[in-house]
Amino acid sequence: MSLIAQRTGLYPCLYEFVHNPEKVVWGTCAGLIFLSAQLENESALVKTLGVLKVDVRRNAFGRQAQSFTQKCDFSNFIPGCDNFPATFIRAPVIERILDPIAVKSLYELPVNGKDVVVAATQNHNILVTSFHPELADSDTRFHDWFIRQFVSN
Repeated sequence: MSLIAQRTGLYPCLYEFVHNPEKVVWGTCAGLIFLSAQLENESALVKTLGVLKVDVRRNAFGRQAQSFTQKCDFSNFIPGCDNFPATFIRAPVIERILDPIAVKSLYELPVNGKDVVVAATQNHNILVTSFHPELADSDTRFHDWFIRQFVSN
């Protein structure tokens, strides 16, 4: 994503957009990586937008063959959203929140014996998810919540 944004000249526009507190942004999977401030297993080719004050690990659950769908209970922040089919494809995770005042962890999963964040918000205008809610067939609860919580407010 960052290579394409840089090659096409879109990077400065994207940077300006995501750093505008009046804009609403949702980054899923690679979008979480692109929005992050730091990468644990960083590639020299990846230039993040640096807006999300977190430290991210790419491919935390493994390669493509280790992709999986897991039922998650998001009812602690989305009423009635238990048993949601969250699909993780070479998913990144938030290993560390760098600004705990701005960034709020919404959901964690265990990876290699420690809990890591797979859904978080920052300053009420940025949402990130490690998983792909758009792959939950006809289950739109996560998207409905995003629209109510972020777009309609």
